[in-house]
Amino acid sequence: MQTSNRREQSPKVDVALWFLAAFMALGLLLVAPKIGRGVTAVVIVGMAGCLAHPLWQLRLVQRAPSPRERAYRFAGMMSTALGALMAFGVFVWPPVTRHHLSQREWNRFEKPLRVQQKGEHEEIQIVCPAADEPTCVYAEQFINIFRDAGWKVQNNEVQRVTLARPPAGVMLYKHSDGTPDPNDWRSGAWTRVSPGLVSVYQAFASIGIEPDEESRKDIAEEVMTIYFGTAKADEGEPTNLTQTMERNKGYKIPGKL
Repeated sequence: MQTSNRREQSPKVDVALWFLAAFMALGLLLVAPKIGRGVTAVVIVGMAGCLAHPLWQLRLVQRAPSPRERAYRFAGMMSTALGALMAFGVFVWPPVTRHHLSQREWNRFEKPLRVQQKGEHEEIQIVCPAADEPTCVYAEQFINIFRDAGWKVQNNEVQRVTLARPPAGVMLYKHSDGTPDPNDWRSGAWTRVSPGLVSVYQAFASIGIEPDEESRKDIAEEVMTIYFGTAKADEGEPTNLTQTMERNKGYKIPGKL
């Protein structure tokens, strides 16, 4: 009798798990950008867990001629399901958008900055577009984070500037004596990857933001200018600086989402 009851209850449980997985998928389609990447990843793992038992109970699996064949069939079905979940995860994976940093993000941002001892890093100049108030307000919160980590920020303020060709996203500017070819937009000038530049990149990358880097002759050697341009649809989109850092394993951020 107990075995019979279990068999009767099993299809009901499997149907409930199928519906739960579908409900979680629908939820991610609607709210993934709001709940963030961490919660999204947890929900996708939960979906995989919901699918395990129903897939094991499929007739194709249970009617295998041997236990070994049953295990192979289940592994194949599960691999297909996981592949589909990975594709779904890529589709719903939320972009990194600008917001007021939480205390946890503040601490993550500070950690790479504290690695550099006093005197071994540049003075920070934080700038934003002159006519973009929301961007300047967003940039302002980073003043105290840098100061709390022991870095000097010029005038302890966000400076408003006007650039002839303002970039979007976060741009790190360093000094260079080279002069790019004005007739070739692909040309550039060599800039040393200083320990300070690595730390600032790692700080932004630790909260999901991928800054880019350029050089300018009008910036002093001991200064790094952090320009906050207009917001990008996804602040975590890889940049040229991302590629530079990934080519050097010591610059990568372990466990970055």
